[in-house]
Amino acid sequence: MEFNLKNANEFIEKNKESINKKFFPKINYAAPIGWINDPNGVSVKDEYYHLFYQHYPYDACHGPMHWGHARTKDGLVWENLPVALAPDMAYDKNGVFSGSAIFVEDELYLMYTGHLTETDHGQVRQNQNIAKSKDYINFEKYANNPVLDEKDLPANISKEDFRDPKVFKKDDKYYAVIGTKTDDKIGTVLLYESEDMLAWTYKSILISDEAYLGDMAECPDLLLFEDNKAVLLVSAMNYNYQGKKHPHKTMLIEGRMDWDNYKFLAESTREMDFGFDYYAPQSAKEDGDYFAIAWNQAWGSSLIPGEEGHKWMGQMTIPQLIFEEDGKIKRTIHPKALAKKTLVKKEKISEGPISLENGNFIEFETKQRGLLKLSLANDKEAFDFNFDLANNKASFDRSKMAYKIKTEHGFDINKKSFDLDFNDENKFKIIVDRSSIQVYINDDYSISNTYYSDSELDRIIIEEKDLLDEIRIYDLLGENKCMEQ
Repeated sequence: MEFNLKNANEFIEKNKESINKKFFPKINYAAPIGWINDPNGVSVKDEYYHLFYQHYPYDACHGPMHWGHARTKDGLVWENLPVALAPDMAYDKNGVFSGSAIFVEDELYLMYTGHLTETDHGQVRQNQNIAKSKDYINFEKYANNPVLDEKDLPANISKEDFRDPKVFKKDDKYYAVIGTKTDDKIGTVLLYESEDMLAWTYKSILISDEAYLGDMAECPDLLLFEDNKAVLLVSAMNYNYQGKKHPHKTMLIEGRMDWDNYKFLAESTREMDFGFDYYAPQSAKEDGDYFAIAWNQAWGSSLIPGEEGHKWMGQMTIPQLIFEEDGKIKRTIHPKALAKKTLVKKEKISEGPISLENGNFIEFETKQRGLLKLSLANDKEAFDFNFDLANNKASFDRSKMAYKIKTEHGFDINKKSFDLDFNDENKFKIIVDRSSIQVYINDDYSISNTYYSDSELDRIIIEEKDLLDEIRIYDLLGENKCMEQ
């Protein structure tokens, strides 16, 4: 098969109506057909948020990567745009891998990784490339690509794993953080600098030799706040830290930037999301805060829609806002995604289930400590949560779904227990989509998981009714209901 933009866009247009929408999200973004993974090129311009993403349109599995493209004004109603990049050049012929975007005056520049498996020396190589557009839809690859390759690496850094550039601007210069590892498999993030987004210079090893970076630091993203406060997001492969192991885990590392030495000085680290299905988040600066979105899926687990022949696979999380408040980094559902919600019902807590009545957003507050048991259910299936507010413990169980999610990594991917720091009063926000549940607590924590049920989860069951007075159920789509995907 010849991979190019014309073939990709014609295939999508011809076949997009053939997908099975049983599990296809109403709230989260998913491609019109085929496979998606990492969000790429997240950017903000005027009234639009742009999302590019790793995309293989021809099948519901990972293949030679393209860049899909969509845009939105509110994070809920998305406009699908033509495929932006295809693996059609010698330097990216085996895949247009992850990267990012930045506006340079009125042009949109994409910086992405070219993936090569067919090389003269028979080894995988990865390089960095530029494409740009004046209309933000049709992109032209830079004539002098690649702009970075193995010649631009410092000593003892892998030539095979050098990917996922995230670009940003500071003091009239452009910077890119790029994920890699050392030759002895220690996760590492590199920093490069440019005057014009085309000619790049190596500056430093931004951070390395930290166990929480895993043995490969994927999709790094450096968020800058006032007084050199910074946050580094890293999706760590083969994470093994403080007695916890996981094949893929996304970390939020707070610290400061030392711009004299081009180093990131880590001060604290935590898991960014406590579910199984959250990876490769990417952000864009927005009025001092950050608009962010992540892949709502896990590597190495059952890919149910693809396996069931639905012709699509993968989705994104709801857009998030990452911001600083009283010296702390907070995360919440992006306000624009909540702006048009309509109240479906407000109900006092009592014994028995509460019907969701086609609502998809649940909100409530707990007024004291105790054990909160919560289930999202139908007649035969349930997704259970336990929040031990008194002892700062939490857990979930999705094993009661009709479609069982399995993993190749040898652990139970349906149940998880973890520690959270609760308050005396806690705010809960829950998004229930066709195949995902995202829980936000106090703008501090999120828990993102997929699930696949025979029928819709149409009720919520809450035990320990004395912990809260009422529950509010909304339709997030509101006036956009007729425009849902």
